[in-house]
Amino acid sequence: MVCAWGQSNQQGENHAPRVIIAVNTTHGEGYFVDSKGNRLFNKQFEGVGPFSEGLARVKQNGKWGYINTKGEVVIPCTYREVGDFNGGLARVKQNGKYGTINRKGEVVVPCIYNWITDFSEGLTKIEKGKSWSIINQEGKVIVADCDRST
Repeated sequence: MVCAWGQSNQQGENHAPRVIIAVNTTHGEGYFVDSKGNRLFNKQFEGVGPFSEGLARVKQNGKWGYINTKGEVVIPCTYREVGDFNGGLARVKQNGKYGTINRKGEVVVPCIYNWITDFSEGLTKIEKGKSWSIINQEGKVIVADCDRST
């Protein structure tokens, strides 16, 4: 069993942040529990990830999407791979290429890259062909053809 946790945006008892724990079993099951071990949302998934910026990754029918802290699917499970939200954006993979979406599920950076890292301070590294570049959250190239290790 593998667990990951994250604080949701909602307040729990005593106005403290609500802790929601993502649990993945070795049998291919994923679900969420609270800090007392009580199952949440009355749902089970094929895989789950921790909450980040109020949304958590969930896998259904072999594809990934996101739920909110009420357990509602807010971004349908249509992606081969997804990352955690950081700065309002998450990495997604579709048709063998990577891009980003916002918290509404809208594509911000099209899925045209071989790889894209998580955003940090509004920037990310992308690989297209054999070239690496740095782009901003709008997908504009800030530094072209940089070294992969930087």
